[in-house]
Amino acid sequence: MITAYDTTEKGKKELKAAIHRKDYTMRPNVVKKEHNDEYHKIIREYEKLTGIGGILNTSLNIHGYPLIGFIKELVFTMDNSYLDIAQCGNYIIKKKSK
Repeated sequence: MITAYDTTEKGKKELKAAIHRKDYTMRPNVVKKEHNDEYHKIIREYEKLTGIGGILNTSLNIHGYPLIGFIKELVFTMDNSYLDIAQCGNYIIKKKSK
């Protein structure tokens, strides 16, 4: 996951939380059904609901900050990024509308 790619205009709009805010690059990961059936199902269901076949993976952090390991770090990241919904175990955390 060291190779970054430029995003399209559609990607910039629909995948904001997964894109670097300075240069609009991203490091995509491909999930194949035969490698991870459950995660693949989640992505496909999300795509059915939203029309977007990409979701942010678990290596979540803001550039210059460590990976999220605690809820307080997730809240900080949500407060300082475009991320507005996250799943943490059996819980869904949603940013309050302003």
